[in-house]
Amino acid sequence: MKVAVGLFGIHYVDNLNHWMGWKHGVDYRETFHNQFSHIYSKHDVKYYSATYYSDITNELMNDYKFTSITFNDIDNSSDTNQWVKRSKTFKNTIKLMLEDKTEWDLAILTRYDLHFKESFYNLDINFDKVNFLCGARWGDDSDLVDDNFYCIPRHLLKSFYDTIETIPETISSHQYHKWFEDYNLMIPGHWYSHELPMYNIVRIPLTNKPD
Repeated sequence: MKVAVGLFGIHYVDNLNHWMGWKHGVDYRETFHNQFSHIYSKHDVKYYSATYYSDITNELMNDYKFTSITFNDIDNSSDTNQWVKRSKTFKNTIKLMLEDKTEWDLAILTRYDLHFKESFYNLDINFDKVNFLCGARWGDDSDLVDDNFYCIPRHLLKSFYDTIETIPETISSHQYHKWFEDYNLMIPGHWYSHELPMYNIVRIPLTNKPD
């Protein structure tokens, strides 16, 4: 199977001003080998990304050998609406994938900072539907979906993009499923982020900045 991987968002920042007030960094090098072994290793893979300039951009390019990538200056202000920032990089990543007319079968959309606990090959992927990883919970709200890992068949990626283009960028991506009449959850159930069976989000303590 030929796979197109879209990596969206931050690949490296030593001090992220998180909207919830957390103080940490992000470094793709902490999850790079894990992602290859759990997600990419058994497939013919092409990489695309909308991300931000950083001090280790050259290292990123050497590791991934992107088919297409675009960079912007990072908006590291916690005052800017997080969903607007996220939506722009997410959609820009998909646009790069759609611009490539070469053949591939499945799009994986995910983040740089996820450490996977189990193999991609265990997921229940439906090749006739948009696949969200699982349902999500936030406080008392369980009418949500995970927004960090998607599997979308090639023939559905354009319609997926067109649909999310209609969603206001201030809307949480945890609610994207509400714009789709039919979709698949690759893992059953609704999960809090710290309980997810598929991955952990890796945050780098500020005291452990790379040299």
